[in-house]
Amino acid sequence: MREESKVKLAESAAKNHEKGSYLYRMGRPTCLELSLRRLLQGAGFCIKEQVRFGRYVVDAYDPVHNIAWEADGSFWYSHQDKEGEKRRDEYLLGRGVSAVIHLTDTDLVAI
Repeated sequence: MREESKVKLAESAAKNHEKGSYLYRMGRPTCLELSLRRLLQGAGFCIKEQVRFGRYVVDAYDPVHNIAWEADGSFWYSHQDKEGEKRRDEYLLGRGVSAVIHLTDTDLVAI
């Protein structure tokens, strides 16, 4: 995929995320979400995908360990609202989630 196409796709995803319509692309997980799934399942975690906590949705959640996981693409991660992410993580922690772990595309690319 050309760099220009990647940027357009990432910008579109960011806009959809702001509108709350980012859960799946046409019913399918993103490449990063698939990599996150493979990583967590390979490590023995029992995960549920796209779990809602109030107005927020996490990419993966392990109810056994009470951990939320996020797959953050580098474009999205560098352009998102850091304060908003902090508030979101604090919300999740305040609702009993033990930890919120963010992995970037760099973390997940080798999976």
